[in-house]
Amino acid sequence: MLQRKKLNHKSTPRAAGDSGVDLDLLVAELTARASLVDASIAAKEFLFEQQQRFVDDRAQYRLLFCSRRAGKTTACTKDLIDTALANANSISLFISQTRDTAKDLIWDSLLTKLRLWGIPHEVRLGDLEVVFPNGSKIEVHGCANEKEAQKFLGRAYILVIIDEAQSIGEHLTMLIDQILGPTLLDDPTSRLVLSGTPPPRKIGPFMAALAQALLGKSWSLHRWTFADNAPLLSRHPGKTAEDLIAEVCARRNVPLNDPRIEREYRGRVVEDPDSLIFPLSDKNFRPTPDDITDVVIGLDFGFKDHFAISVLGWSTDRPGLDLLHDESAPGKNYREIAAMLAPLIELYGDKLKSIVGDHDLTLIASLNEMLDLDIQPAKKSEKAAAVKLLSDDVKSGIFGCLPSSGFATEASSIEWAFNNLGHKVFPDKVRIGGGHRDITHATLYGWRECEHHRFEPVVVPVIEKFDHQKYRPRMKSNELWATDLSVFDR
Repeated sequence: MLQRKKLNHKSTPRAAGDSGVDLDLLVAELTARASLVDASIAAKEFLFEQQQRFVDDRAQYRLLFCSRRAGKTTACTKDLIDTALANANSISLFISQTRDTAKDLIWDSLLTKLRLWGIPHEVRLGDLEVVFPNGSKIEVHGCANEKEAQKFLGRAYILVIIDEAQSIGEHLTMLIDQILGPTLLDDPTSRLVLSGTPPPRKIGPFMAALAQALLGKSWSLHRWTFADNAPLLSRHPGKTAEDLIAEVCARRNVPLNDPRIEREYRGRVVEDPDSLIFPLSDKNFRPTPDDITDVVIGLDFGFKDHFAISVLGWSTDRPGLDLLHDESAPGKNYREIAAMLAPLIELYGDKLKSIVGDHDLTLIASLNEMLDLDIQPAKKSEKAAAVKLLSDDVKSGIFGCLPSSGFATEASSIEWAFNNLGHKVFPDKVRIGGGHRDITHATLYGWRECEHHRFEPVVVPVIEKFDHQKYRPRMKSNELWATDLSVFDR
């Protein structure tokens, strides 16, 4: 419901020279509009200097690059609200890798700030939308792949903020250049923001945009760290930002210049592949082979998140394991899943050794009956050990995939978590901004059924080369000079 007070449409109009205008209605409307402007002005006192400079920037393409806990969510929230209040009947978007991630990042902050600043609004929770009395609205969305990006076609937007952009894959380029960029042409005051933190690797569309921004090209750069976040530091009286960093390092048992500390707390761009659970590199990226003899399919049934399929294959004639196909889609019922599986089953035929799925036994039974299959529940025990072994396959180059695969996109943002002793552990939940990992789970389930590790190369005995020097003294001189010694090297 709109939190703004309802207007009285039955008030008495002017008696003399009546122009047909309801004065009470007009006064109430002007008062309501004035309250929106007053709330926007009053909110300025909640922002520190760097945040306000970002919000006031009218550049059409902005890039926000911060450490963790720097206050960029507050700045983005303020920008969204200001833009909605100033542009009647407009649409503003907040986008992250998945809908759940986007909701976790902005939704509570958005509603809290609206209540705190006394701004009338209507909440549409099912659609993750906030609507204002002037007809403008703020929408919260996920964009996990190119298919989901298509939903943003056909409308014009006054402001688009893509947060945790470092966790979005190669389709981020398509989203900006082919989907959102053209909509900015409708209004020269419309703006697009890329917001993120330093990733473990200097790769991807977000880092390419940052490189341009650092050169003063294309993007207006805004950069600060949690050391600039005065409200946060005020909660730790007597301590500086470096004091707080030292405490984190002591708990994790890492040096002050640890790459992950440099990235997360000092906002610096450093190579940090050790933080990634699956650090893919050039030795993993290779074309899909055509000599596959055995195939396993892993399934992750996503109802709240995404449903994911991962197809893994190997050859009994050589070492290595390759990701042949992966895809994900919002939660599917068993009929939709069956429709996605059917062409894969037909494609791989006798090569398909097994299909394993998440632990939903009811869904597995329905799929088995519909497709006449024998899908087995995925192994869930000793998950940490399985993750470590798959990580080893990635590091050694045994595991191969295309750089454009869904697994590659997810792997670029899945980092080790830390337990209370400072030891690396596989995170039970995705860290906010860390992206989703539905395809990763499907890949892990399938990997546990693969037998690529059973490959044993054929040992060819080494035949010692004939040493003609050893036998030369036994030959007669006339035979020696008449003989082409190179025959002994054949």
